[in-house]
Amino acid sequence: MLKPMLQELEIDLPLLPSNVSLGVEDKIINANSKGSLEAYKNLLLELYPESRDDVAKVIGKFDVYMQVLFGSDSPFFKDAKRNLPYYLTTFPLWFIRFLATGAAIMRMRMPMEQFLSGLLEDKALIDIVSQYFFKKTPAFFAMSYFSLYPDYFHPKGGVGSIPKALTERLESLGSEVRTETEVTHVDAFGKTLTDGKGNEYSYDKLIWCADLKHLYRMVSLEGFAEKEMSGIAREQEKVLSSHGAESVFTLFLAVDLPPSCFAGISEGHFFYTPSKQGLGELNHCQLATILEGWEELDREAFYTWLSAFCRLNTYPCA
Repeated sequence: MLKPMLQELEIDLPLLPSNVSLGVEDKIINANSKGSLEAYKNLLLELYPESRDDVAKVIGKFDVYMQVLFGSDSPFFKDAKRNLPYYLTTFPLWFIRFLATGAAIMRMRMPMEQFLSGLLEDKALIDIVSQYFFKKTPAFFAMSYFSLYPDYFHPKGGVGSIPKALTERLESLGSEVRTETEVTHVDAFGKTLTDGKGNEYSYDKLIWCADLKHLYRMVSLEGFAEKEMSGIAREQEKVLSSHGAESVFTLFLAVDLPPSCFAGISEGHFFYTPSKQGLGELNHCQLATILEGWEELDREAFYTWLSAFCRLNTYPCA
């Protein structure tokens, strides 16, 4: 998605491949091509030889439903006026493939854990496959990952180079980019916003890429008809009452070892699971019990649970 977006914006930003490795216990594969799915199948068969049928089922589901969305450049960032040849040639084929898989995608909107539980019997295998993803990741998206791994790219200089390049491109087109400017009020009906210094800006369309809760806290709905206002208010209440589904703990390590030491183990983007056992009930019933009794939680019991969780969890390393 990043490539066609940069291309459409005519931003020349070097992208470097971020190759991916997957590992469970002492078995590690590289997922740098579409053919890596076969290597993953062999890895699972070595770990779960008694569940060959389950392995065949899950491998058969990977890379089927969503490849249409990632098998060619996304059309969503293309301008029809400037890319007419694309819409006359490539797009019709893409659209036919999209329609053909649309029904299957709709059937796989349930969380990955739920989808695998209805497909497989081996609970450890279900955990090992699903632990790569955030909790309740839609199955249709998760099952496409082996078509995505070869397309992992990072911009040269890190992700911070993207807004920098975008700023330079906008300024070259005569646009003004204001940094260190906080938006404090949005008049949705009048299509104006106000910054912390009292400056007012009008807009035709507002693209909000910051905290969604902050937008709904300061937006004014005055001027809308009652029906429209009720609909916006319901969405406002939904957003403001929600909370993030995941907590992410990031650990930075400085080690006195040459890069070649790690290059001999995996690629630079590494998903590793220390044990084939999987998280099992640690991540289900036991976690639910801990959260329900959080106020009276025994600290030693919690650390015992946390220690077991760390031994069985999946870790993204970069």
